[in-house]
Amino acid sequence: MRKYMLLVAFLSLMGSIFAYQLNVSRDWLLEKYYSKVSDQIPKSARLILGSERINVLIGKSTIGIETKNGELASLEMYAIASPTITITVDDATAEKLERREIGALSAMNSGGIRVKTSNLYSAFKVEVLKKIYSASGADKTLTSTPAQSKSGSSAPLSDIQNAFYMRVKIWN
Repeated sequence: MRKYMLLVAFLSLMGSIFAYQLNVSRDWLLEKYYSKVSDQIPKSARLILGSERINVLIGKSTIGIETKNGELASLEMYAIASPTITITVDDATAEKLERREIGALSAMNSGGIRVKTSNLYSAFKVEVLKKIYSASGADKTLTSTPAQSKSGSSAPLSDIQNAFYMRVKIWN
């Protein structure tokens, strides 16, 4: 029995040693957000997101995000209290995302990214934002290499707004 207990303890220790961890600073995340992402998010998506408290759990790392009226209000490298949305990314998926082997939608569909909401309204917002993201083709940009992106073989992130407009136009 003792051998099995030691084996279980060893395996759990090895799992925590090899868990994925972000090796970036808060300042680096903010710089990347404001320089590359912020301008690419359409106002329609910002309006849908509104004010939310989001915890993103990536392996052993945690990022706490708070939005006000669709704008980033705070980004911290720790969990925030009373989140309305919790996003969990497992270790293997985080590594695949980093290597651009898988896109966010594929990861959600395979269960590598799980989204949990605290209320029905936040769940509705998440589903609408997933549809907008899916229609935009932004996943292709995430999974393409920088050389492919320059050659134009993937859809640019700026097409998110056009795709959302087209979806709304078709639905109406």
